[in-house]
Amino acid sequence: MNNKNLLPPGFRDDLSPITETEHIFTNKIISIFNSNGYQIVKPPLIEFFNDKEDKNIFVIINEGGEKKLKIRNDITMQVARIASSRFKYKPRPLRLCYYGEVVRQEGSTLRPERQFLQVGAECIGEKKYLADAEILILAFKSLQSVGIKNISVDFSNSIFLNNITDRDLKNGNKKEFLKYLQRKDISKTLSLLKNSKKINFIKDLIESTGNLSKNIKLLNKLKINKKLSDEISNILKVYEIVKNKFDKIIYNIDLTENRNHSYHTGLNFTLFAKNVRGEIASGGKYLTKSYEGESGTGFTCYMDTIVRASSLELEKKIIMVPFKTSDKILRELNKKNYIIQRCFDPNSKLKNIAMKRNCTHFLLNRKIHKIKND
Repeated sequence: MNNKNLLPPGFRDDLSPITETEHIFTNKIISIFNSNGYQIVKPPLIEFFNDKEDKNIFVIINEGGEKKLKIRNDITMQVARIASSRFKYKPRPLRLCYYGEVVRQEGSTLRPERQFLQVGAECIGEKKYLADAEILILAFKSLQSVGIKNISVDFSNSIFLNNITDRDLKNGNKKEFLKYLQRKDISKTLSLLKNSKKINFIKDLIESTGNLSKNIKLLNKLKINKKLSDEISNILKVYEIVKNKFDKIIYNIDLTENRNHSYHTGLNFTLFAKNVRGEIASGGKYLTKSYEGESGTGFTCYMDTIVRASSLELEKKIIMVPFKTSDKILRELNKKNYIIQRCFDPNSKLKNIAMKRNCTHFLLNRKIHKIKND
């Protein structure tokens, strides 16, 4: 193969039947969003580049000194921009949904893909924890509709780590502190703290990691001020609501983790399926203008992972028909959910061609015949 035709790492050609399955699943999820009052918006693939944004993006530099452009690596903040501009005066909460491809400059260990399809929903203009609960319910319903089983969700919230400042650290280097904390190097993490009260806080934060239902007492110990107390109360309220509706899902919490996007300002979550590489969905609370604006909560599905994780077997009825079959008969077949393939050869060869093309049925003398697999 000529090297110039090879694709860069993280990019690939998606082919049938994967592409067809992804299309069907996308329609199923969007249909659930629509039925729950979420309206579709379609932001552009390219926007102006902002130096303060996430760096994992492709930047397009125009000749002549024009402003830099970027290829989107996420759609959430595009929807937030629409809410703050085009839909500024619409009643709140504003419920919007979307689907579209995103491109990232680098992949990760769990997600090496650099281009993939996102399908998501955003509830904008509502601060109450009930918006978080609604989004999680919508996420669980959507994933279950496309055959995702054995779901687990990891809750996190960066506000707890924000309670640690440079003044609490021996070297004043929070970046180093967070590095050891993410590595779960507990002794090194605690050795960097000089504020004894914060040492106990971090210990409790670490010990609260794991199954949420088993760690409620430990989580309540983190209520060291009103702000953190409110956050813990909201997490537990959301948990109780979704647990009552989806008791088979595994609920975990790790308040030392900050896996999601930097724009999240409150509760965020990542969803996984058992024995499947990479997250299947993620989301959380944010502000529509990154660090200001109105409150929003949303989630996005990663459709490539969802296709891999799904246990749903899509039944396809593919029928081979003579080329001159009437439009009336073709419409009747469509109503019965047949996928139609026309045969260009004589009717005497129709059955053999149907078998070679992996059809499930063929039409001969206006009668439907099922192909039996040996």
